Amino acid sequence: MSNLLSAIYDLITVSLLGSAIFLFSGEIKLEALNRASQGTTNLSRFTESMTGQRLDLSDERVYGKKI
Repeated sequence: MSNLLSAIYDLITVSLLGSAIFLFSGEIKLEALNRASQGTTNLSRFTESMTGQRLDLSDERVYGKKI
């Protein structure tokens, strides 16, 4: 009986941690989409520090050629 309760507790813990990770990554994607729809290439400082990247919306990158 103790093993069953321990397994259930572990399952709940892993599920909660997994959900938190997916929620966090979804927030980063949403932030990037919101900034891109506004036409700015700057992400929030928090998103840049977490991902280590900047959003590149230059014509060369988006269209594959210089305009």
